[in-house]
Amino acid sequence: MSRKQTVYSERGSYLGIPGVSQRVRGGKLRTPPPPVPVHAFAAERALALDADTPSGPIALDLGNELAIPWRATTPSFFATYLCMQPGDAVASDFVASAEMYLAIQGEGSSTWGDETLEWQAGDVFFLPGGSGAIHRAKAQRAILYAVSDEPLVRFLGLEAPSGGCKNIPAVHYHADHVMQLQRDTFEAANASGVIHFGIDGDLAYSSFIPAWKWMRPGEQQEPHCHAAVALQIIVRAADCHSIVNDQRIDWQDYLVMITPAGHLHSHHANGSEPGMYLITQDVPLYKHLRGHWYKEPGTGIVQQDWSGGGAVAPSA
Repeated sequence: MSRKQTVYSERGSYLGIPGVSQRVRGGKLRTPPPPVPVHAFAAERALALDADTPSGPIALDLGNELAIPWRATTPSFFATYLCMQPGDAVASDFVASAEMYLAIQGEGSSTWGDETLEWQAGDVFFLPGGSGAIHRAKAQRAILYAVSDEPLVRFLGLEAPSGGCKNIPAVHYHADHVMQLQRDTFEAANASGVIHFGIDGDLAYSSFIPAWKWMRPGEQQEPHCHAAVALQIIVRAADCHSIVNDQRIDWQDYLVMITPAGHLHSHHANGSEPGMYLITQDVPLYKHLRGHWYKEPGTGIVQQDWSGGGAVAPSA
């Protein structure tokens, strides 16, 4: 006896394909999405730094190119410049679990709910995702760079709760503290380095993780690739460049660049002072799924989270 159909069962459809292996199936029903491109947002940078550009956001949006039905810089990140003429205010409206900001120039304040944080050039700060903050410049033109995980949140069909997601609370990192730590580390070791941001002693860690990095003059990074996408904003170009899949990208101050997942890349410092950049990666998502990997083909170093342990280099 056949079962009675309901409004729920009538919605169901079935797509069957024969075979167990991909060789037998021949890739049926699998159309790869458009790849994440190697990209530098040069035009958007120029517009943001133009003193005559009016107040408002400048979206770094590749949603159409990625066939994503909402704004997206990568499948997991949405980034934007927020430009404010003196005294003007601009709102952010991210549907996200966390929001990260870098103050590029000027001074100002960000207000969400009944809280206000005051910032100046070089500061990095987080706000709870979906906080609906209002950002206001003081006496001079100001620019913020903002990154959130809005595309990932929208993909999961979620909405940020009213009042902001508490996954990462509001936290502020002063520019002078960051630069002093960089100077102390660089002078002690004369080496490239990284600063991870923390909250009460733990990593500032959500679906993405940011890091402040610098390149020692003369440093030539080993070409490497990894599972996570990298979205970086250059803070000090210092005659540096990147090579991504044999494509050279010359650094410019406050240029935003995408290094797609799996692409072989390296960074090169050619000047007389350290090159600096703020990088955002969706590493935590891959780590949580035990699916992250990292490789340096030239050295043989391979790390695969699913196999446990740290990075290892095979014996010669």
